Amino acid sequence: MTAYYRVLAIVLLLLFVGGNASAKDALQVKISLLQKLPDTTAVPVATDTVLVPIDDVLTSQLATIVTDLSVLSHTDTTVELRIEMITSGPNLKNYFRTFNVPFGLPVIVDSVIVKNGSIFRLSISPLGIVDMEVDCDYNPSAEGVFTSDPAPHFQMFFVPYSLGDYHWNAIRSYLEREVDVQYKMYKFAEPHPVSFYLLPCEYPTYRYDKLWGFHVDPVRNNVMCVYNHDEKTVSALPVNMLRFYRFWGYAPRFFVEGISSVSDFNDFYVRNYMTSHSIPALSDYFVTDDYLNSNDKLMLRRFAGSFCAYLVKAYGIQVFKQLYMNLTDLTASDDLFNAYGKSADSLNTEWIYYLDTMKIDSRWFKYYAQREAYLRNYDEVISLLERRYAATDATSDQMEELGNYCFLTGDYDKAKAYYGLRLGEDDVEPSNLVVYANMLLILGDLDDALEFYNKVISLDSTLPIPEYKVGRILQYLNDYTGAIEHFKRAAKISTTDDIVIDAQLGIASCFKAMGDDDSSKAYNVSALNGSKALMIGGSPKPLMYMRAAEAFIALGQADPAIEQLDMALFVEERKFYVGRMALAMGKAYDLKGKRDTALEYYNLVQDAPGGFLFREEADKYITKPYSVNR
Repeated sequence: MTAYYRVLAIVLLLLFVGGNASAKDALQVKISLLQKLPDTTAVPVATDTVLVPIDDVLTSQLATIVTDLSVLSHTDTTVELRIEMITSGPNLKNYFRTFNVPFGLPVIVDSVIVKNGSIFRLSISPLGIVDMEVDCDYNPSAEGVFTSDPAPHFQMFFVPYSLGDYHWNAIRSYLEREVDVQYKMYKFAEPHPVSFYLLPCEYPTYRYDKLWGFHVDPVRNNVMCVYNHDEKTVSALPVNMLRFYRFWGYAPRFFVEGISSVSDFNDFYVRNYMTSHSIPALSDYFVTDDYLNSNDKLMLRRFAGSFCAYLVKAYGIQVFKQLYMNLTDLTASDDLFNAYGKSADSLNTEWIYYLDTMKIDSRWFKYYAQREAYLRNYDEVISLLERRYAATDATSDQMEELGNYCFLTGDYDKAKAYYGLRLGEDDVEPSNLVVYANMLLILGDLDDALEFYNKVISLDSTLPIPEYKVGRILQYLNDYTGAIEHFKRAAKISTTDDIVIDAQLGIASCFKAMGDDDSSKAYNVSALNGSKALMIGGSPKPLMYMRAAEAFIALGQADPAIEQLDMALFVEERKFYVGRMALAMGKAYDLKGKRDTALEYYNLVQDAPGGFLFREEADKYITKPYSVNR
């Protein structure tokens, strides 16, 4: 992690993870699912270790089994443990009991699952009292902490002004699209919407999946995913797993995760893997614990998804469903033979031959890139689009799209290259020249940027962005009169408030540098009022928070500026604007006299891909603190 991301992570942690972490007592518990074949001893097939807060209830999920555990009392050697257990699937089972158990001895709940001649037992072993670090204050069960919005198949829950609040609608669209795909394939008809939580952090009364970090509760029909800048566990996978657990019941994790992932781009990734690796025998991972403890969890999920998709394509969904209904961990190879009349190794060989001989349609790269874009996995988006670019006759739309995603990730050199290719096309518009000039300015090529902006102004005098950008360059070159002229023209012709407010901030800064404090204040007040008006209602608006903060700083008001910037930094992901926000944060802390903190932010701007002008300004304030009195 770079210094830039370390500093930003600290800011975000303090804002939305609840402040300082604290330690509290918890009961460490080992939960095991044991399978017993006829005339054999039961053996563990799925195991997890959880922490039960002493003063609360832990909800833990192991496959189709949801367990609520709570500590009623404890001594140095024993614990009074309350167990509430419900299984989901076609055959629901309920269990409730309180035990007084010595540490290290298990409580056995028999016959939690009975399937295909096997009996599954749940073993719950309290191990002892330990410290548990708690650094999240956002309890999904507490009243008023989360707000919600409905969707056809989901009730979306998120904390107001969190990153989830900012992105929930796009995530909802992605999930609804995935549900439609799943319904067409499996005909699941869920009468109740899934409660889908976007968590700022992991609240300790829920156990999160040891592979993917989400929480699935097939009994309550809940899915909880962490969604912040450092960690995003959102995908269709937990929703799909929840539905298979609810409708088809228990199966080994390999097959549950595999059939839940069949609509992913697994064949492509596995084929790439095969160019330099041998695929292991999949039967080595049919027991859930072996699957959960694998070294390469992502690749194994892709193996499972591709293999299950092959079985469905080659033999039909009904045969696979019958297989699923009979599958157990210890009999999976036999179950495959009974369903398909072929050994697991033979099916494995068939699948690899299919991968060797199949062809990937280049259109799929675009489809899966869009899918990743919903989840803001922009590096993967770029990788897939570049594959498409190389496999097809590149179009101007492809060049622009790649340039846009490279800009989002802060790779401005690559963005400039793609935008530059676009300039070689016959249908170049003035707006294409503006975008290319923006990259030149970000990279510090001021002369060429000015040339392009002025060319655009001569071609189309109705575009406000080149006027504003010329103003920014002239301001940097200390031509304040010229800068003000361009800022005013940008504000006059702009049809959007963001350019108007940015122009007002630029004019205010120029007047300040020219010694006209009254005019500077008037323009800053106007920018502040405009920003405040646009903040009202709807989703978080990070750029308006940022502009309001910049006006507050210019007016000498550090505390409200920091408050606005905290919110802006929490929801903004575009590297360019993060750099601008960090610069403003440094100024605000200089106003408060907190020089060390200000320097952290100025150094952050230097490391961040936020643009040449921001870095130049930060460098100035590293040498001499920012002040409104000069």
